[in-house]
Amino acid sequence: MKRKFALLGHNISYSLSPLIHSVIYEFYGIDASYELISATEEELDATVEKLRGYDGFNVTKPHKINILRFLDEDRSETGSVNTVSVDKGRMTGYTTDGFGFSGHFGMVYGSPRGKKCLVLGAGGVARIIVPELIKNGAEVSIFNRTEPKAADMAAEFGCGHLSAGGLNGCRPEIIVNCTSCGLRAGEDPLPDVNLSHLEFVYDTIYSPPVTDLMKRCSAFAKTENGLGMLILQAIKADEIMLNIDTMSDINILYERIKERVCDEIAHN
Repeated sequence: MKRKFALLGHNISYSLSPLIHSVIYEFYGIDASYELISATEEELDATVEKLRGYDGFNVTKPHKINILRFLDEDRSETGSVNTVSVDKGRMTGYTTDGFGFSGHFGMVYGSPRGKKCLVLGAGGVARIIVPELIKNGAEVSIFNRTEPKAADMAAEFGCGHLSAGGLNGCRPEIIVNCTSCGLRAGEDPLPDVNLSHLEFVYDTIYSPPVTDLMKRCSAFAKTENGLGMLILQAIKADEIMLNIDTMSDINILYERIKERVCDEIAHN
């Protein structure tokens, strides 16, 4: 019987996830489909009820936190879920975003240990990335346009936060954009901050592949988008949803998926 999977989010027609997961299914010879399901907050109850009949689904903006109230069990340990396995209607939540971020960050930059890192945003993506950076030894400060959210997250994870007035003294070596600002041309989430020490910008957005933030900083710092993070988290997510070992094939899968995705982008 064909297995059914999906990505739950809102306004996600740009997503590369169906292509990525199809490569994984093809690699393992699995008969499965993967669709995009867009739902507003008001539509979420009915949509999740429908998804209880699937074999599993991924979750993206803006529902990574909203999904928590529907779960029978939350194994994410982060309060942000991007992967849900479904067993006879019972839903268990996980996150593979941290795995994807740390794995890709290490590939393209190396260790952030001892580096001053400015994280932009205090939503679901930041909730994954901040503890990963801390775990890997970075000195993290959070900036969010709604300062109380940054303060609450900083208190929860034991790191710093910055107000708009306190940005003048911030000289980050690494900037990680965890906001959706940059999905459209003309959007740059970066506040007025001293960039004289900047080495690396990681934008978790992958479409467009070069955001305005990356353009702004590329003259004096290395930049990278979040495509590699997307690929790695998807491989780990399928390990959970398909109940198979993908880690032994992760390097082959990563290169195969990246090649297919880059071909797709080049032809569109």
